[in-house]
Amino acid sequence: MKQLYFHYHMDIMFDDDVQNHHFTLKCIPLSDTNQKIENLKVDVYPNQYLSESNDSFHNACIMGHAPEAHQKFYFDVIGTAYTGRNEARIYEDVYKVGFYKYPTNITKPGHALQTFFASLQFGKRSTNFQKAMIIMEQLQKSYEYKKDVTNITTTAEQAMSLGCGVCQDYAHIFIALCKMAGIPARYVVGLLVGEGYSHAWVEIFEVDENCQDVGYWIGIDPTNNILVHEDHIKISNGRDYLDCIINQGAFLGGGTQHQTISVIVYEAYK
Repeated sequence: MKQLYFHYHMDIMFDDDVQNHHFTLKCIPLSDTNQKIENLKVDVYPNQYLSESNDSFHNACIMGHAPEAHQKFYFDVIGTAYTGRNEARIYEDVYKVGFYKYPTNITKPGHALQTFFASLQFGKRSTNFQKAMIIMEQLQKSYEYKKDVTNITTTAEQAMSLGCGVCQDYAHIFIALCKMAGIPARYVVGLLVGEGYSHAWVEIFEVDENCQDVGYWIGIDPTNNILVHEDHIKISNGRDYLDCIINQGAFLGGGTQHQTISVIVYEAYK
């Protein structure tokens, strides 16, 4: 188990006044069986009208409304995460994860993904986890990490056709391939030691070997070709990137926006 200090900061400067600004932030890590969050501090500006709730994927959300004119918006999330706890698996009924079996507009396969999937050799691997390991292994051999060739609107099919991309693309491609293999899979946004930005990975659903009606989620980081471990801090999950956007908003005015993001994660004590 590790004790990780984390600090997520985003600020947006507008060239002109913004008014009637509505926003939703999904930036708060929650405690579960793998991580325990303590000393959490959240600072949002403007902060006249704030409320907290959870979305349909159980992610923590901060909703806000800033009616008065402003040219700066920022938020900070600071805390301590105790990771790698693995105290127990959280079991979930199989019927409740059904919508993670089907592709979204972002993870819908086309020719490139279908061709790659047809090349996979699962052999005698029969469990979801075993099949997912084959997918990750082959993806690592065929796909290249490269910045500035994709963006937030790039689909899994487009990213696969390019042959290169960033963590968001690895996650979308991996989800698409898992679903083609019949494996429920979901997109995860979180923080990673040494990354400097938010990071994306995947959780797959494994059916319990003793009871086919329940199962549990396993974190897999296809970008780094590893299982999720104590250097990862989970923030949110959903079907794809669109369910996990950290900052969404609507407002009047504003002109051009200039956004700055910084992420610091390090082990507090060794």
